[in-house]
Amino acid sequence: MRNKLCNSLNQNLSLPLICFVAIGFVILLSKIGIKSITTFTTSSHFTKHVRSATKHYILKDSEYDMLPSGSPTTDAYDKLLKNPVYKEWTEVYSNKFLKDNKDILVGYTQKWVADPLHTWSRGWEYTYVAAAIRKYAPRDRDLYLLDFGSGVTFIDWMIAYEILDNNPRSRVLAADNNMAYQDWFDQLNKRYMERAKQGDVPEKYRIPKVQFIGHDIRKPIPILNTSIDIAFCISVMEHVDDSLAAARNIYNTLVPGGYLIITFDIDRNSAIVSHKPSRADALLKELRRIGREIHFDNSVLRTYNDEMFQDMIQKKNDLYTLYDGKIKQYDDSEWINTKSESIRKGLFFSCHVFQKL
Repeated sequence: MRNKLCNSLNQNLSLPLICFVAIGFVILLSKIGIKSITTFTTSSHFTKHVRSATKHYILKDSEYDMLPSGSPTTDAYDKLLKNPVYKEWTEVYSNKFLKDNKDILVGYTQKWVADPLHTWSRGWEYTYVAAAIRKYAPRDRDLYLLDFGSGVTFIDWMIAYEILDNNPRSRVLAADNNMAYQDWFDQLNKRYMERAKQGDVPEKYRIPKVQFIGHDIRKPIPILNTSIDIAFCISVMEHVDDSLAAARNIYNTLVPGGYLIITFDIDRNSAIVSHKPSRADALLKELRRIGREIHFDNSVLRTYNDEMFQDMIQKKNDLYTLYDGKIKQYDDSEWINTKSESIRKGLFFSCHVFQKL
């Protein structure tokens, strides 16, 4: 199937992407069945801080564990933002990415936000996805990852070069329906290659490991079917008309046993996004039908239509929402000021991991 993918790419995609994927897959095929001589670990600096993070979260496997799945409470979100796993891992990489590439990203940040990580929900979402990949990425081979609805943010480079640091031939494909992003990805890769040659960043950045591909998530990607080890989708489904079809499209790209890491907003009032709790339930039901949900903490909210959940939102105010993100100044975006308190309290998010059967 991966040979078939390479042949299809030769006919359908741009030369840079052809070279990027074809070379990577040839290398990967040569490695199948050969055990890696290195273990899948990150730096001792990161391991130390994830161990310290276990003091604050219900983590089961020490440094390999992840944040709880589901919808976080306000207290859990506050603890994350004070913890080294966020402050000295996710935040450090994001800040450096923005500082080093400010001139390249100016057009994109004006289009979206200047600092994606420091918005009301992304501190948790990006860290959750990174930790999940850190935990579940196979350790004995090089990998292909797919970011559905990528935008242009630090997370793809962080995953490719830092989380998969000891998988040197692993690659990240970033897919989005906005073809204008291609130029930003090309410039960023060129910048990292040049800085690596000058010794300003580690030598590993000389090899482009992140590649953009223009694609609409609502449509299948036949050339990628059963080729992707891990797919991730960060706050995209709430913007897709047919999220069930989109979820199936993502599953089709995965190898048997591959992983889907997904986050999405839920809006009780459909005032900001048209993704009510009932739609979130339908999406999760479909994902659980075609895959196996893993690492779910039962103490975290799961069903979005039951009375206990609604009571928690309306009376206990325990769930982390856009309202909390604003009053705590986690997000200073001007658009939030145009929304009423009740609308802000109606918007929250959820994170999950599924494995293809």
